[in-house]
Amino acid sequence: MAPYCKTFQWSRLPPKQTYTTGEYAAFFREGDERGFDYFFREYYTPLCSLAYRKIADQKAAEDLVSDAFIKVWKHHSQFSSEAGIRAYLFQVVKNDCLHFLKQQSRHRCLAESELPKFQADENNAMDLELVRMEFVRLLYSAINELAPQSKKVFELLFIKGKSIPEAADILHISRSSVKTYKSRGLEILRKQLSINLPK
Repeated sequence: MAPYCKTFQWSRLPPKQTYTTGEYAAFFREGDERGFDYFFREYYTPLCSLAYRKIADQKAAEDLVSDAFIKVWKHHSQFSSEAGIRAYLFQVVKNDCLHFLKQQSRHRCLAESELPKFQADENNAMDLELVRMEFVRLLYSAINELAPQSKKVFELLFIKGKSIPEAADILHISRSSVKTYKSRGLEILRKQLSINLPK
């Protein structure tokens, strides 16, 4: 069974050590929890973001992603690269999201046509989602380096998709403060990621 299940705390994760991605993939294949820790850290949040965008249910999204990690860990010996692990996790989460939506439609007596539309070309759709997931992973890694309040603002605005008024209400601060934290954070992230982020 995977080291972490549906409910987890980041504080439970051991201190992060530095190895190459290939070494972490080798740890994973050998059943060494250092490999699991690494990929859990790297992909849990972006996968939750992806799942939430599909099903709009945060708790269910977290459960689906946690289940995906349990599934991939059961077959750890079959994976030899980060790309293989990432692709498997993505495919499991994507399939489970679609299954979740179909179940919800039955419970609510919705027509099949009311389900969110998945692109007809599955290969292209997967490529686009993988690119987005990789960007979210890099973005979240950079966000973790921000000051605590800026980090909270960015998680709400860019990870959870909240508006500035919604973020202000959740954090109990003014809208102008949210804009200030956003502006300062974007300047830092532009330097870290070396890309043109929106203002």
